[in-house]
Amino acid sequence: MLVNKIVGAEGKVELPELGAVVGQFQKWTVSKERKEDGTATGRLKFRGELKYINKSLFNDPDYERQVIITLQRDRRARTKKQYRVDLMDSGKVSLQGRVLLMEGVQLYALTD
Repeated sequence: MLVNKIVGAEGKVELPELGAVVGQFQKWTVSKERKEDGTATGRLKFRGELKYINKSLFNDPDYERQVIITLQRDRRARTKKQYRVDLMDSGKVSLQGRVLLMEGVQLYALTD
C-alpha cells in the first residue's frame, strides 16, 4: 500500500473508553522511517497536525488513546478508507504543541 508517503486531511484522536474525541487532524502524513544513510528501516512514522486538541485528556494516563485516519482513495468516487494507527512495541509518541509524532507505527484497516 505505501510507496514512500501518504498524506491526508481527515483524522482524529479518541478515547474509546469515554467515547470522546480529544483531537482532530487538519493534516497528517504516514511515511517510511529512514536511517541516517537514507535506507528504509521497514517501520512507519506518523506526523499529524492537530486543529483541535484537549491536552489534559490526551495526556491522561488512565485512558488509552486511539488514532484514526481517513484516506480518500478516489476523489471522483469519494471512496474513503479508515485506518487505526497503532504503535509498535518499540515505538515512540510525542506531542509538540499541536503536532503529534509517532515513530514505529503500523496501520490497520477499519473499513472496506
